[in-house]
Amino acid sequence: MTPLEIVSTVRTLLDSGHEWYAPLDFMEQQIDNAQRVLIAKAHAKGDERCLRPLYVFEEDRIIDNTTAEFQLNTLMFFPRNLIVKTVDNNGNNKFVTLSYLEPAKFENYNMIFTNQPYLLPGANYPKYGYWSYVNRTDANNILRTIIQIKNNTGMQNLLASILYIRYPVVFSVANNIGLEVPLEYHFEVACFAAERINTMDVTEQQRGLYVPIESGQRIPLQNAGGSND
Repeated sequence: MTPLEIVSTVRTLLDSGHEWYAPLDFMEQQIDNAQRVLIAKAHAKGDERCLRPLYVFEEDRIIDNTTAEFQLNTLMFFPRNLIVKTVDNNGNNKFVTLSYLEPAKFENYNMIFTNQPYLLPGANYPKYGYWSYVNRTDANNILRTIIQIKNNTGMQNLLASILYIRYPVVFSVANNIGLEVPLEYHFEVACFAAERINTMDVTEQQRGLYVPIESGQRIPLQNAGGSND
């Protein structure tokens, strides 16, 4: 669906009385958030069909010799795989698949084991290696994803190839930027967005799971078709 079709779909799903406080910019934000929620659910369930358009592969990225870091071209949403390429004393390429650690664990690990190099020239094929990431702003105050590997590799001029899932481009009607998940997921995103708007600005008695008896049980839009996901 086009951006305008997505917005129109969300508006048709809004409860009576909710349309007036959902201007276009607010609607765009809710749709963008709903798409990210859907991507996170797809990642948790291993739904590769939904994630496929968001995969990015960056090859032969230069790792800084001092910081053991490099910057991605786009903002990473979920990590996948990282391979480091080295050259031994005979000029042969050696490829090492590093294991991902959550940032907090990686930081703790790096502080403890920085004096144990694992890619020394002439060493046997390394049996371990770890990487993580951090999001921080650059000199232009733009948020970037920085990939970090174990500090003390004992090697210079390392190259990295990385596979990851990026954040979708921000949804915008004015810029004609639509949803990036496959077409069959568009209506589900619209349902997520409408559900978020429908549950806003309620009275205190309507918060939580309370439903007036006379109104019948409320069915969330995600389950309107019978799905329990």
